[in-house]
Amino acid sequence: MAKKQVSGKRTPQKETRRKLLASGAAAFAKSGVGGARIAEIARSAGIAVGTFYLYFDDKNTLYKEVMQQGTEQIISLLVGNASRDEQDGLDTDRARNIRAMTKVVEFARDYGDLFRLLLSRGGPDDPLQRQLVDLIAQVRLEQLEKGKKSGRFYTNVHPEITARGEIGFVYHVLDWWLSNPDKASLDELIQSLVDIRMFGVETRRPD
Repeated sequence: MAKKQVSGKRTPQKETRRKLLASGAAAFAKSGVGGARIAEIARSAGIAVGTFYLYFDDKNTLYKEVMQQGTEQIISLLVGNASRDEQDGLDTDRARNIRAMTKVVEFARDYGDLFRLLLSRGGPDDPLQRQLVDLIAQVRLEQLEKGKKSGRFYTNVHPEITARGEIGFVYHVLDWWLSNPDKASLDELIQSLVDIRMFGVETRRPD
């Protein structure tokens, strides 16, 4: 069970907790929960091993909090974009897609280790990872179903297959880009992801 957080705006305790969450995300993304070591997490956070236990009972407790906070961040980001799209009826489809993709790319850039941990699906039996992917898919699935009814998307689009396919290709592209940022600028990355999402790459439909 996670220890009770200390109240206040910017206390040393909150800063230490933030460092542990960031260090934990990096360790879990690299080695998984089984391979991560509390001593390494504490050292990366700049604290003594004993101090770790003032904040978390064990690495599993830390992992659950990392995943919970990360899930809340990314779902809030996606739902916020979806709500704005509905309100901003005069916006173009491309503008909406660029705005949404920019938020996702910026999240990956700013929280690379957490992003990889949340969406890596490295542990297929991990219910926390599976839950997040399911939540993201549900947000996009609802957008696709509304788009079919409004005529924005082709009627033969399968919402769930499309939603999960998008999650896969966006994650793998961003995972590659995080390791190779010199291969494409931020703008090139966003524009390409939006073009693929909206139009694919074929110049014409097959006969």
